[in-house]
Amino acid sequence: MDNWRNTINSITALVAFVLATTTLSFGQEGASKLLPDVAGASWTVDAIQTDSAGNEQFYSYQEVIDAIERENGDQLYTIRRIPGNTYQIRTHGDTLFTDIRSAISGLLPESIDADSLDFGQPWVGFVRTDLAEGGEWQIAQLELKIPVPDDIKALFPTLATPKDTMDVFVTINGIRENNESRSLAFGNVDVEVYTTVIELTAVVYYLIFGSEQNINLPLIRDYEIRNEYAAGLGLVHRKTDVYEVRATATVLTNQLDEYLFTIPGNESTMTSFSTGTSIADAEDETAGRFELLQNYPNPFNPSTSISFRLDRPGSVYLDVYSVNGQHITTLSNGGRFGSGLHTVPFNGSNVASGIYLYRMLVVTDNGSGANSAVRRMMLIK
Repeated sequence: MDNWRNTINSITALVAFVLATTTLSFGQEGASKLLPDVAGASWTVDAIQTDSAGNEQFYSYQEVIDAIERENGDQLYTIRRIPGNTYQIRTHGDTLFTDIRSAISGLLPESIDADSLDFGQPWVGFVRTDLAEGGEWQIAQLELKIPVPDDIKALFPTLATPKDTMDVFVTINGIRENNESRSLAFGNVDVEVYTTVIELTAVVYYLIFGSEQNINLPLIRDYEIRNEYAAGLGLVHRKTDVYEVRATATVLTNQLDEYLFTIPGNESTMTSFSTGTSIADAEDETAGRFELLQNYPNPFNPSTSISFRLDRPGSVYLDVYSVNGQHITTLSNGGRFGSGLHTVPFNGSNVASGIYLYRMLVVTDNGSGANSAVRRMMLIK
């Protein structure tokens, strides 16, 4: 059962990844206006995953645009997820495309060689900004040939011998929903809502008395992913419900109605956004760029973690203030940090509930350049 769960989870993860990792804007300006148009832009996402029993698991991740390449009217964005893999988004006119092969890197089980799969269409357009509200389109139709898991083989009667591979058909459709508004941690934004609908059917071939037969196993029907996008920010909210996957079919006289696994529900919201730009010219090697990330968790009680990323080593000054400008504590007083991602804890046990500011100043090693940034955080006791 684990092999089968991994296989379908991988396909579902592929589809969800394809549909959930990018950005948009409706109107005449084109799809590229939906994404931040500067390398170094970063955002933080807080998420809740819910299982079939209603248990919730909280987690957070950051994403950053590593590079933007422009060629023949297209723009190719390289986006890095922390923790996670790097993926790419391409804009062309009013459509956002994603590369399936790069999206599934590391998602498929070891028994399936991703390079051996023929997708037919390596890039799929998962957002259409030229559609009016209520518009629908087909995002992709995929046909994959993958190994038949042992758990599925065991379901067949003795006289029927399943073959080693099966065909999996994936259909992805998009629906342009109504415009809405959403309240984010850093302000209210207007959003455009897109719902993606997934259908997944496996065709298993088997031999009986030397004759080849086949059955269809409808695995996923009308599985919906709701995505909300804000111009210039990208994907700001995503939601799916808990979904039970079953294999239902008749093989000879055997009626199959086999529970396979549950796809957890997931809800994620953007909690911070930064252009990531430096006060120094990008070509000036004397001043280092950095990112000050949103603290996590936020709101918090009583402890939280403040993360930042340096492009090159430097001295870091990190302080916490009240909204009235009162100095609360110093978390780093010129401590030297190397390039990369760093995290500093803050404990608010001795202060009252409310909104606080944390300010970071970075001075490069040679002392010739300095950058600063400020973010807000909320303590709730």
